[in-house]
Amino acid sequence: MPPSVGGSCKMYRQWAGRRRMQLDECPPPKGVGPTLLKVGGFGAFRTLENEAGLHILEDADVEDGRRIVVRVRTAAGPWQEPKSAEAYREFTRLLSQGNDSNVIVRRYRSGASPLVRDFRGAWRSGRLEAVLGGDFDLIGALAR
Repeated sequence: MPPSVGGSCKMYRQWAGRRRMQLDECPPPKGVGPTLLKVGGFGAFRTLENEAGLHILEDADVEDGRRIVVRVRTAAGPWQEPKSAEAYREFTRLLSQGNDSNVIVRRYRSGASPLVRDFRGAWRSGRLEAVLGGDFDLIGALAR
């Protein structure tokens, strides 16, 4: 994922924008907790459900081998749109019922020789910027 935890949703925001998906951000009440992304559109859940699990960014240029680990969770949305005051609680409830996978989905290595290894799709690419820019689904399809 991107180098900061606060920016960890950037890849998915860019993916949604490029695929013309509807994207709504649901900030936590009182600023406590993660921002949730609600993505809708043709094939959105089918693509994003495979993203659930651990994403690990390794910085190869740092001597101590700094790593950032981000857990991605996915869930199908409710049939009816919740009221805005209840949205965060409802989406958090749906995510808690989903698969809380400890499986590593993807490793990202930055530095002089960037590399992305996707364990679910069994592909690798040196195009780190393209993957972080939201083209993870296209690169995975090309690698097959």
